[in-house]
Amino acid sequence: MLKWYLGTVGQLRKWADLISIYHYSVPFIVNLCASAGFFYMLGDAPVSVAVPVTNATTFAATALSGMVLGEETRVGLVMIGTAIIVLGVWICVM
Repeated sequence: MLKWYLGTVGQLRKWADLISIYHYSVPFIVNLCASAGFFYMLGDAPVSVAVPVTNATTFAATALSGMVLGEETRVGLVMIGTAIIVLGVWICVM
């Protein structure tokens, strides 16, 4: 029991140390807030619409983040892929 307690306290201490670093905590809090808002907005949507919208948003956000961070991306293919996803979501919503 004591070993479990000490292990748990050690893990909580590591978590607290990590949260105290603003380079980690600020993006973490922004991500949590954005996720909560996203789930709130999709709360009343049917699953047949919510899943494609979520996947499309994830794809577009990942591609955009990669471009902003300077990763090599094929912008044309990303734009075509995003357009196809938007078309598919539009068809689902109609």
